[in-house]
Amino acid sequence: MAGTADDSLAAPDGQAHTLRGIAQALPALVIGTAVQQSGEAFAAAIGGLLN
Repeated sequence: MAGTADDSLAAPDGQAHTLRGIAQALPALVIGTAVQQSGEAFAAAIGGLLN
């Protein structure tokens, strides 16, 4: 695993730019998924109360 990180750091500029973009987008994707799942769970709970 450490070899992979070292290889990524030594990557050519174009590839490093792509990897950096992915790394920057990942937290937003994780948060978006968590918010979506929370919203679905909330909707299911409200639906359960109404039935």
